[in-house]
Amino acid sequence: MNRKLLFSIIILPFLNIQARAEESVVPVLTVEQAVATALNNSPAINIAQQKLKDAKGQEISAFSNFTPTLALTGSYLNLNEAVTSMGMVVSPKESYSYGFTVQQNLFMSGKLISAYGISLANMRALQEEYRKTINDVIFETKKAFYNLLLAQKMAELMQESYSQMQQHVQQVKVYYENGIVSKFDLLRAQVQLSNLKPQLKRVSNGVELAGEALNLTIGSPIGTNYILKGEIAFQELEDVNAEKMAKEALNNKPDLKMMAERTAMANKALTLAVEANGPNVVGIYTWKKAKPYSAFVPPTTLTWLDDWDTPDWNAVLSVQWPLSFGNYGKLKSAKAQAQQAKMGYQVMKDAAVLEVKQVCLALEQEKQNIETQKENIGQAQEALSIAEERYKQGIISNLEYMDTQLALTQAKTNYFQAITNYEIAKAQLMKAIGKK
Repeated sequence: MNRKLLFSIIILPFLNIQARAEESVVPVLTVEQAVATALNNSPAINIAQQKLKDAKGQEISAFSNFTPTLALTGSYLNLNEAVTSMGMVVSPKESYSYGFTVQQNLFMSGKLISAYGISLANMRALQEEYRKTINDVIFETKKAFYNLLLAQKMAELMQESYSQMQQHVQQVKVYYENGIVSKFDLLRAQVQLSNLKPQLKRVSNGVELAGEALNLTIGSPIGTNYILKGEIAFQELEDVNAEKMAKEALNNKPDLKMMAERTAMANKALTLAVEANGPNVVGIYTWKKAKPYSAFVPPTTLTWLDDWDTPDWNAVLSVQWPLSFGNYGKLKSAKAQAQQAKMGYQVMKDAAVLEVKQVCLALEQEKQNIETQKENIGQAQEALSIAEERYKQGIISNLEYMDTQLALTQAKTNYFQAITNYEIAKAQLMKAIGKK
């Protein structure tokens, strides 16, 4: 047999196996990697970026009103023949001209300054909205990550409980066959084991749904699986002071900064409404040169000289003073909007302080809950060890033993749930004070 063919027959199956193995490798994901992926894929962040670019363009456009505008003009006219009237050339066969016009706003009663202030405040508000969007994405990603981690832990605990119950059922069956326990005890144990099967399915579904929620949050395709690198372990957040955190939120939270800029916009709009009835002064300068140009040649001849004439220019100072009763209505509306913005800003500040206080209280509550459940786990484990010995000795009933086992599972569940709640509350506190 050809050596190359023999080599292919031997090697290709191994290559296919390796390729399938590489395709089936499940990526490992840390919370930091999840956040980075979400920030890179988030459509909300992309939209916020585009809004910010739009606002920057509007700010540049508003600033351009302070600078002069230049319009260049030029023309060339070619007729079949010169146009004459009464023996005089009205329009020559060919004519050229070029020039420019410069216009400058000299005095606009402050309108341009107010309009630019509005565009600048809008851009700053959208900068804060962009920062807020990033913080929101980070929080939602951490929340989804920890929820999936918890769901996997719940599935692990449920599988552990199911395995323990299987062992217990086998033990009860042996006792029943030896006449130590009644059939009622065996049936109770078997029913308890059967009841755990739907719970196993429920927590399994919970893992799948939590995984899809994480995929949706970080922008990964639906059905993508990850091996989460992380543990549900208590890491206390030091120096949690509600008053200090509230001050930090008032100074740094993007929601508040964004609302402050919106309030500034409303105030600028009010100023602009007042300035709307003020005069406008505009300067205009026009310069033009033409070829040929008309000239009066004595004694009575009007002719066209085939040459460039001396530049023709003019300067205009335009003054306009708009007087409109409609501006009164705009002023009244602007006052109301400015007042609304001011009150809304104060309400938002109060809500920010309350949010920080709620999160700090939640952290303290979950911390106490973690400590309590940790003690409960130790006590429940000791109680289960005692119950196992007593059950073997026939001192306690099968029902009492199963209750003890259930208490341990519940204590572990509460413990890991409390830690997850604490981690989510930590992320929520960072979001509440305007940090990533």
